[in-house]
Amino acid sequence: MIHKFKHFLLVLIIFGLFSIAVFSLGSKTSESEPTTVQLGLIKGPTGIGALHIVKKPEFNSKTIMVQLLPSVDAVTAKILTQELDFAVLPVNVAAKLYNSGVDYPALAVIGNGMVQILTSNADIRTFADLVGKSIYVAGQGATPEYLLRTIARFYNIPVYAQNESKPDGITMIFSMPYPEMAASLAAGKIETAVLPEPFATVARLNNNSLREPFSIAADWTKATGQKDYPMTVLVVKGSLVRQYPSLVSQFMKYYKQSMDAVIANPSEAGTLAEELGFGLKAGIVKASIPKSNYVFIPASDAKPQITALLNIFLKEVPDSIGGKLPDNTFYCAVK
Repeated sequence: MIHKFKHFLLVLIIFGLFSIAVFSLGSKTSESEPTTVQLGLIKGPTGIGALHIVKKPEFNSKTIMVQLLPSVDAVTAKILTQELDFAVLPVNVAAKLYNSGVDYPALAVIGNGMVQILTSNADIRTFADLVGKSIYVAGQGATPEYLLRTIARFYNIPVYAQNESKPDGITMIFSMPYPEMAASLAAGKIETAVLPEPFATVARLNNNSLREPFSIAADWTKATGQKDYPMTVLVVKGSLVRQYPSLVSQFMKYYKQSMDAVIANPSEAGTLAEELGFGLKAGIVKASIPKSNYVFIPASDAKPQITALLNIFLKEVPDSIGGKLPDNTFYCAVK
């Protein structure tokens, strides 16, 4: 009888401990997810893929507080203070922040190569035809410059700055921002320029004699073996993705839905961009989307392409990505 009582008591104790454990575990795992998340977008073309998020900033009973910011520096400042849960950044800036100890890994590539070369010179048909000529490139130290330098190196063509121009190579001029360059190209004030979308579309809509003599993307593939080059990524606060991976996965799906809707209906996207304050005219957005190479590729799937581009920055300007390639934890595995 005593033995049976002891056995019964032991069972009660074990059951009680198990109940406490289950209750504790349940309390931990059922900890409520945040009801609001912060998304930082750069006002302009890089944020276009999120238009439908801005229009309807909610998913799965969560509210998205969207901040349309004027520049990469403005987004970076808010990341450094951890005000943002998600943000859009150029690939090299995201890598530099991560290498500096800022815990915002890459979630997805949201913009692949959208850089075009436009010219009014009928003699330019291939990259080699740029020898002895000047081309305008905006954003010294940014992706377009290093794309051109990589391709030129592949073809054994020297590249010179404006003050050291020589006839055996290509001269790059960095004196204009994108809007001014597009306007000057359209007005015939400059002959050849490298522009991303939507500025290439702006120039062509205002001067139908401008043409794209060859594909920079195709020459990039020849030079690197990579099909494409990523330009912008969606990043996430590291603590958020570790604590609430399901929420992050849901947000990614919602972002992809927005991107898919933008690509499928450029006309609607153009209207939204103008109405929602992205600083772009509806007609320009509509015309540029088919050429803009908007995508949504999980970072873990795009690692080879990201690494190929970052290797170029590492070779040319190591400081621009923090002096090294980011480790594998930079490529968030959540999908």
